[in-house]
Amino acid sequence: MWTSRGRRPGHPARPCPAGSSDARAVADCRDVGRRLAQRIGRPVAVGFISAARPAQPDAIARHVSRVVRRELPARPGTFHDRAVAAGATVMTAPLLRPDAPPPTALVELVLDRFAAARALSRAA
Repeated sequence: MWTSRGRRPGHPARPCPAGSSDARAVADCRDVGRRLAQRIGRPVAVGFISAARPAQPDAIARHVSRVVRRELPARPGTFHDRAVAAGATVMTAPLLRPDAPPPTALVELVLDRFAAARALSRAA
């Protein structure tokens, strides 16, 4: 999900998940940030669009130079607009666009997760 377009060596990554009032979801987002940092070998600080802290603008403000951010909202709308308003030097587009079909890999991921959840519910 991370794109190298516009990224330079040493630039931090700032994922911008929507956020949640569920502490488990927030912890999962932070865990993804830690894993991403290990994978790309650079700092990663998660900033949330809503419902969790730090807020995305605060996470961006902590880094005073260029910020490259991977867009996590899947489609245009309120969360995408808030992510754009938070500011970044480079930001990728949402995963889903009204002028293009959904990416095949995303569709396969959703179907795989649905099948796994269905299998778990049948086993219970």
